[in-house]
Amino acid sequence: MLPKRKPLRLSTYDYTNNGLYFVTICTKGKAHILGRLENQKMKFTLAGHIVNRTICDMGNQYDAVSIIQYVIMPNHVHLVVALQGNKNRSDMNLSQFINLLKGRISRKYGSSLWQRGFYEHVVRNEADLFRIMEYIENNPLQWELDEER
Repeated sequence: MLPKRKPLRLSTYDYTNNGLYFVTICTKGKAHILGRLENQKMKFTLAGHIVNRTICDMGNQYDAVSIIQYVIMPNHVHLVVALQGNKNRSDMNLSQFINLLKGRISRKYGSSLWQRGFYEHVVRNEADLFRIMEYIENNPLQWELDEER
């Protein structure tokens, strides 16, 4: 029997709302299968290349979803995702988009790469967005300091 998991989503928040979301997706067992960092630059494995191509493709494929920024690390991916649609609601919710993304990557790779679920943070304002974007940009630089990597 699987252990009881804490809910990761805000129970009072509607994830079909237009807005910006900071998302982290981890590989299964946090395995370093997407690449390795050399001189603070990612060198992708086959899996990393598939992730990169799929993120780019999906960011251009759906009118209601834009990928503002992302970084692929050896064992996780960070994304800033914008949901936008008509009348303050997107046609796709965040979970649907992330599940599509993870599923496409796994199908292209030939097996599942991902842990169950994902972490998200609702971007609350411009200062929050800039802090997140700086974190994403600096993530490769901070890799050596990350004790949980």
